[in-house]
Amino acid sequence: MEALLRVSGLRVGFGAEEPRSLATRDVGFELASGERLGIVGESGSGKSTTALAIVGLLPRNATVEQGSVIYNGQELVGLAERQLRAYRGREIAMVFQNASTALNPLIRVGDQIADVVASQQRVPRRRARDHAVELLTEMGIVDAIRNARSYPHEYSGGMAQRALIAMALACHPRVLLVDEPTTGLDPIVQAQVLDKIVERVVEQEMSLIVISHDMNVILRTCTHVIVLYAGQVMEAGPCQEILRNPQHPYTRALLDTEEPGEGGKFSFIPGRVPTLTREFAGCAFYDRCQLRASLGNPMICVTSRPPETAHGEESRVTCHFLSATDL
Repeated sequence: MEALLRVSGLRVGFGAEEPRSLATRDVGFELASGERLGIVGESGSGKSTTALAIVGLLPRNATVEQGSVIYNGQELVGLAERQLRAYRGREIAMVFQNASTALNPLIRVGDQIADVVASQQRVPRRRARDHAVELLTEMGIVDAIRNARSYPHEYSGGMAQRALIAMALACHPRVLLVDEPTTGLDPIVQAQVLDKIVERVVEQEMSLIVISHDMNVILRTCTHVIVLYAGQVMEAGPCQEILRNPQHPYTRALLDTEEPGEGGKFSFIPGRVPTLTREFAGCAFYDRCQLRASLGNPMICVTSRPPETAHGEESRVTCHFLSATDL
């Protein structure tokens, strides 16, 4: 299937002085029309930076040093801001995390959605307001007419998240990109929001990218996943295949943190995600990797960047010792 969105060799650097920190190291993936892709990893793994690079909204101290973001045949990297605006919202819509702070506190929620509808679809203001109410209703907002007149501080976290999703869906984008869509929500509201996202994506025949640190969120919403660590793709493939048989030691460790172990305690991965520069040579996960420890700490993990290796028909893994991951 031909890719609607193709990201390749994406390297984003932060800072004004050398050596610059790398938020992503040659990230690459493809998103087909109608596909639902998850990007998962710990905080600091480069998930949000990847999303912001796609829509051209990186902070001022960050730049795409190399790589490509091609949407529907058009290279987006290097486009002027005026040109990028033609793609944001109408073609690729993004729902940011922390919905309550993403909404303008001084403008009624319905008016904020209506502003997007009016500017993108060029419809009369009255029709835009009516459409905003329709969108809030479709997202499960009770008494949408009244709540459209409310301000963001009058919304709960779940309502604010649904309002942001309604705003993103207002222009029927071809790609919906949601960043940590359930932050701060209780489990019941979380499930409702995730199910509503998938429902609307399927109905409108959109493609979806979900960014999360929680593999359970990805499994509920997506068919495929890429696992990021320190800005690099560690493993990628169909969700169910990776869930049943993870190949990379980081993926295994990440999945272990999702389920309680003995005594009901949750495990964690010792250490922290490193900050890398262009000069970093080895595997970014080497100092936290149980597989490397079980193999006697081979120096190749420190001195050489691991290759990306195909596994099965659809998956790929970045590890020096793929054949040893069954140990």
